[in-house]
Amino acid sequence: MNWLPGNWDNKIPRCRTGGTATLVRTELMSHPAYEYSVVAAPMRGEKAREAKTPTERFALTLTAELNRMAAEGWEYLRADVLPSEERSGLTGRATVYHNVLVFRRPPQGQDAEVKRLLKPAATDPAES
Repeated sequence: MNWLPGNWDNKIPRCRTGGTATLVRTELMSHPAYEYSVVAAPMRGEKAREAKTPTERFALTLTAELNRMAAEGWEYLRADVLPSEERSGLTGRATVYHNVLVFRRPPQGQDAEVKRLLKPAATDPAES
C-alpha cells in the first residue's frame, strides 16, 4: 500500500487494485460505541402447541431467541452466514458454513456516563 501525501486525514492507503481502505483513529476506539455478541442461529424449530407448520415452529424459536437476548439488553443487528474451516477425517479439511445472529449493546461500564451526558442540565429556578 502507498500512502497519499498530506496530513493524517489524507493518509488513505491505496490498494494496488485501486480500492480504498478506511483508517480508524485509535482515540475514537478507546471508548467503543457498542459491544457485540454473536450466537448460533437455531437450526430447527421447537415443537409448540400454537405452531402447526415447520415454518411457524422455526419462527417461534427464532422469536424466543431474539426476545431472550433483548431481555439482557442486546439489540438485534443482523443474521450472517460465515465460513469455517474444520477437520474432516484424519487429515482432511472441509469448509462448513454457520448461521449466526449478531447483537449489539452499549458497553455496560459506560452506561452511567452516557446517561449523565444525555440527561438535560438542571436549571436553577432563581435564574428564570
